[in-house]
Amino acid sequence: MSIDSADLSPKISNEYDLETVIAANPGLLGEHLFIIGRQVPVANGRIDLLAIDARGRLWVLELKHGATTASVLGQVASYARSISLLDFRALKARVSPYWHHASVETAFEQHFDRQFPRKKTGPVRLAIIARSIDEITERAVAALTRPALPIQTFTYAEHRGYIEIVECGVNAPPNPPRRSTQLLPSISDRGRRSPTASTNEDLRAFWNAYSNSFVWDFVPTTFAHLVYQHWQQEEAGERRYRRDYHIGHFGKTLTQIVDGSRRWVHDKSEVGARLSAYEPLVELVPSWSQPSPNARLSGYVRLRSRRRTTRAHLTQTRRSAEARALEGPQ
Repeated sequence: MSIDSADLSPKISNEYDLETVIAANPGLLGEHLFIIGRQVPVANGRIDLLAIDARGRLWVLELKHGATTASVLGQVASYARSISLLDFRALKARVSPYWHHASVETAFEQHFDRQFPRKKTGPVRLAIIARSIDEITERAVAALTRPALPIQTFTYAEHRGYIEIVECGVNAPPNPPRRSTQLLPSISDRGRRSPTASTNEDLRAFWNAYSNSFVWDFVPTTFAHLVYQHWQQEEAGERRYRRDYHIGHFGKTLTQIVDGSRRWVHDKSEVGARLSAYEPLVELVPSWSQPSPNARLSGYVRLRSRRRTTRAHLTQTRRSAEARALEGPQ
């Protein structure tokens, strides 16, 4: 079963593109969901997207760029079982790479305006999103869906710069609503641009816009990520697609850009007094939480000298200073 394909021109070229769109717009599934993990490792694979709703129910979202096959239901059911065996403490550890140094609890509370649940509520819910759902999977979903194993299927299509998603199958309501969102140029043109080149271009534009605006000489990666999200939402404009780069991917790519700038260099060290000065950009990201001076964070250090300072030189300089401090006054 699939959406009528008349006048549709596919612009999502692979599963990663689809994952990025759904991660940025989980409301397309008709639920108020909050994405807490991408490519979450479990015993028998990786969950494309792991979400939670305001009631504390977990959602496993399985995405297929093309049509589903008969094996997809067993795949998502095994993922759901793996997740259901974890308590919330173990679950937070499993999704921690997506959040890096940020707090999933704080993000949940800001998103839903309520406390992060202490335990999971109800069974894990399953959602399969594909360009079309094969007949065998449709029949299996109809036969297996029950309160203890809630399963929904959705199909997607693209039309004139938009992606449209609709629930399908015998479990779908009569005349299910069609929800859509705009695909902006960086996704629509993905077929003519490599994902890596598009990512670098996007982050380079952000860094060029903000690198001279930071008052701090040390910018934590977590803070830079929050400012980047603000830039995406408020300043990048409709000419850019709102990417949902998790902080690990963001930090790795931005480090490559920063290390080649000759003005900043990536480093990891204790915060100390480096963030004590007033930083006006904090006002743009109220979710930022000031770290402890003893916290050891990854970030970007402004170079005072015009000569190129390599990361190795910076590391050696820091180690020398630490050695002198341990020796004490002569």
